[in-house]
Amino acid sequence: MNRCAASGSTRSSGRSTSSPEGYELFDFPSDLEIIEYEHWASKIHPEDRPRIVLRGEIRHISCDGQVDSEHDGDLTYYGVPADVTDRKAVESALRDLQSQLAAPDRLASLGEMAGSIVHEVNQPLNAIATHAEAGLRWLSHAPPKALRISLVALQSKMKDYGLP
Repeated sequence: MNRCAASGSTRSSGRSTSSPEGYELFDFPSDLEIIEYEHWASKIHPEDRPRIVLRGEIRHISCDGQVDSEHDGDLTYYGVPADVTDRKAVESALRDLQSQLAAPDRLASLGEMAGSIVHEVNQPLNAIATHAEAGLRWLSHAPPKALRISLVALQSKMKDYGLP
């Protein structure tokens, strides 16, 4: 659920005021009138200002606003903070699902590549076997005595490699 403060302001003097909803968003009593910046800043994660630690958990707070350039005195920022933690969780879950959906595509591509490699390796091996068989047929047609010895040696080698 996104909660949205009606209004809020921060002054550079180190003191802030907010609407009751703005105070509640940061777990402060809604009846506060002014809060010291250090007390408010204690809710901000030290490494990442958009993340706020409330009730022992990290909350993501988005604040849209602007500086009031026509205000006399301290620089005043008016903004509307909103708790966007649930939206961030949904976005993270969506990224996880997209990653899971991409995994089968990567596996399919890997399978296609493996099939292509097998084909490329088998092509020369099949050519070698075909040429050896053709050579055996050629040598088996009434060969002279010297070729008969070569034929026996070639047949022996082919048997060693499991060829017919």
